[in-house]
Amino acid sequence: MLPGARIRIKRIRPPKPPTRKELNLLQQVAQGQRYQDIARTWNGTSLQVVKNTAKNVLDKLGADTITHAVAQALRRGLIQ
Repeated sequence: MLPGARIRIKRIRPPKPPTRKELNLLQQVAQGQRYQDIARTWNGTSLQVVKNTAKNVLDKLGADTITHAVAQALRRGLIQ
């Protein structure tokens, strides 16, 4: 290391727990609903909002797919 050089340490924060909306999405997916159907049940929410919600919950649960996220949520007792 060079004299006077600084080391930056990035703090790793634990992921926030899924929101109620994200858990609702997982529950609906677990029941076999498609994103388009979920958007309609969310008072006409756009499909993009549902997809963004799915992406957020994938990140929080460390899942690669929505099916994996549902399995993680079931395993952790977040949904039934």
